[in-house]
Amino acid sequence: MVRTWVSRAAFAAAVAVTAAAPGAAAGWPGPGSRAPHPPAVGPVPAAPALTVAAVPVVVPPEAPVDVTVRSRALAGREVEVLVGTGAQWRVEGRVVLDQRGRGTVRVSRRPAATYTVRAVALLRGGVAASAEGSFRVTATGDGDPRAYRFLYVSRGAPARWNPCAVVTYRVNAATAAPTSRDDLREALRRVTYETGVRFRYLGETRYVPGARGFRYEADLVVAWSEPRMSRELGGDRAAAGGFTQPVAGRGGRPRIRNAFVVVDATRGLPGGFGEGETEGQVLLHELGHAMGLGHVEADAQIMRPELHDMKAALYGAGDLTALRRLGRRAGCL
Repeated sequence: MVRTWVSRAAFAAAVAVTAAAPGAAAGWPGPGSRAPHPPAVGPVPAAPALTVAAVPVVVPPEAPVDVTVRSRALAGREVEVLVGTGAQWRVEGRVVLDQRGRGTVRVSRRPAATYTVRAVALLRGGVAASAEGSFRVTATGDGDPRAYRFLYVSRGAPARWNPCAVVTYRVNAATAAPTSRDDLREALRRVTYETGVRFRYLGETRYVPGARGFRYEADLVVAWSEPRMSRELGGDRAAAGGFTQPVAGRGGRPRIRNAFVVVDATRGLPGGFGEGETEGQVLLHELGHAMGLGHVEADAQIMRPELHDMKAALYGAGDLTALRRLGRRAGCL
């Protein structure tokens, strides 16, 4: 019988982190100018209310951030979105607000810094509506960098994948939400960014980890299912992740050869990596187990097993320390 090392989690977070600061500007001709006749349209109206929010508010390098602009009064009008630090600004895009007065521009940044996002709408009569928000890019994460634990250790070495080989994976997303595939790709990108371990998609699978007759059709299987279909789900478990008994790698060090992640699709978790109970948070946690991370009781770490508040779903300082120890820096297996 194959022994599987499993760690389960049912957790979520909820914090309000929207940053929006409406602003307005209205103007007449400048000092010293003369108007021989009063304006035919009368006084310049006040600028309409405009808000902007960046989600997530904290991300790792190169992660996508959605800048959403809202203004019912400006429905159907074009709004310019800029991103900057200090005096350096760059136009990231222009968006025409829909009938609800909403529009989104996706941005990303690699350097660690706090970035300001600005939305500007130029209207007739010299009226400008603007608003600002912000997001932060971190390469170090938050919390204690020593707060980590490995799921399996043998001869003083943690079990890990061979970072010099590609890890293949298949997906069972028959019951997943429309955003689930994108969330999985982003979660895997973050793991690759920190470890150097590369993943290659092989296609779909019908198998569900924890179901009768389950077998691996790739190194890693990720599935969305329901408790009645997998013994790894049920109760307070929103998801599970783990790996089979490691084999001996180079120098006798334990090497992971097969792993799984299974998510309870009936939970209806919202997609993305923003605030609250998100599927992105669950995927990062369970992929952490599939990579060899165990649970820790420490603030700001995504590998905590219980519900805790986070400003956004991302690995903490301890999580990152451990992931980097499991990757290319540790050498081939």
